[in-house]
Amino acid sequence: MRAIRPLLAIATLCAFPLAAAAEKTFVAPASWTHVVIGTPGASRTVDVWKINSSANAPTVNVTIDTAQSYADAIAAVRANAQNGGIKIKIDKDRPCAGVTAHEFDIELEAGDLTILTTYTIVPDPKGITRIAFSRPSNMGTNKEVTAAVEAFCTP
Repeated sequence: MRAIRPLLAIATLCAFPLAAAAEKTFVAPASWTHVVIGTPGASRTVDVWKINSSANAPTVNVTIDTAQSYADAIAAVRANAQNGGIKIKIDKDRPCAGVTAHEFDIELEAGDLTILTTYTIVPDPKGITRIAFSRPSNMGTNKEVTAAVEAFCTP
């Protein structure tokens, strides 16, 4: 029985980080408006926040997809870029929520407007979480969104 106790203790400690990672949720900046609310329990749910109501306002989209694997999500971004004339500026691994996630910065020409999008794709035991921050190229990054992504990625 003594030999089993340390094993049970280790098994219990190892189980908690996995449970915590599965329950992690993205918290958008408080000043942003939640314009699309995902459907809980769906295999793919999308939440969208905007900083204001203008047509070209920056947006944050959070997709939780239980039907797509991490490798397939990364491959899809690369394939869409290659097939759609989208420029990938950054394509790298990054730590997030205690796992290795992936980050893309992409650039899309849309008529007279250039759209920049930063994707953070995070694997979890049930599929992926994809956080996408899109904005016109002349707006750059947003400190509130950066802080929200970093808070999500903190283990």
